[in-house]
Amino acid sequence: DASMHDDLEGRIIHLANYSRYLPIPFDLNGHGTMVTASVLGNGVMSGSIPSQRQFDGSHTGAAPEAQLVFQAMGDDRGTGAIIPPLPLGSGLFLPAYNYGARVHSNSWGWMGPFLGTYTSGEDVDSFVYSRKEMVIVFAAGNLGYLYGYGSIVPPSTAKNVLSVGSVETRNPRVRSSFSSKGPTWDGRVKPDLLAPGEFIVSARSSRA
Repeated sequence: DASMHDDLEGRIIHLANYSRYLPIPFDLNGHGTMVTASVLGNGVMSGSIPSQRQFDGSHTGAAPEAQLVFQAMGDDRGTGAIIPPLPLGSGLFLPAYNYGARVHSNSWGWMGPFLGTYTSGEDVDSFVYSRKEMVIVFAAGNLGYLYGYGSIVPPSTAKNVLSVGSVETRNPRVRSSFSSKGPTWDGRVKPDLLAPGEFIVSARSSRA
């Protein structure tokens, strides 16, 4: 725990390593550390005092007092490729659920010919349907500027997940040009909501 970023240290319930090669889940890309701190970094490196619940003026995440179950799925080379355990319901979501997680954040997805499709959707939807107290969040993807409409990255296309796209941080009425756009191939509206996704201050991996 002492090797973790100070904004996360002390609140990690469990760390699972799905890496194929590295015995220790180093974040060689930086994406996982950045996203995690955006969710629950406590801002101690930028002046917060978590013990007194003083977070104003610091760079905290959305839930600076939350605890963390972290599942490392990077490809060991820092390329950003993700290798999730399959099937997702029993391989990824259930272990986190059993450690007490009730919000599961995912910034990854299937690309290539899968854009907009229901790929892995049934597995994800079945898991949420049977555990309605858990919210699974997926990024919509970053392929809007390349493929335009219908570029949502599955499993963000699943029916029972919260699919999130990006708006400009400085002008939240404008969708980020890179943010993937709906609808899904079967005509459903996705993403479900948009949130600031550019010029975000967050934590940096010591290995990236």
